[in-house]
Amino acid sequence: MVNNKEENMEDKEELKFPLSFDQCPNCGSERKIAGEILKQEKEKGKISPGVKAFISTSNSVIADMGRTWLSAPIISTFYDVCGDCGTYYCIHAELGIATPQLGQQPPQVKGFGGN
Repeated sequence: MVNNKEENMEDKEELKFPLSFDQCPNCGSERKIAGEILKQEKEKGKISPGVKAFISTSNSVIADMGRTWLSAPIISTFYDVCGDCGTYYCIHAELGIATPQLGQQPPQVKGFGGN
């Protein structure tokens, strides 16, 4: 027997990266804390037009860490906080390729938050 949740998952298309979420999933607001501060700083001429704003970011490598690999998919996610209700949520996600790094440096990804 398949439950409704599993049936809905089968009907959905494959995710197309990059993903962007312009509205808070809780209240529907488009106001974001870092985004609002960035907008104010751009209006003052303190920040260049192409700069993006976010509260935090994370990188997740999708690989079998028990095996040797030369490259693997990496998901970079960027988060902000709703300026109206305070919900912390993902505003952007992108897929890249990670290569093993020496030391403790996170893999580098170009795009939304990169250079």
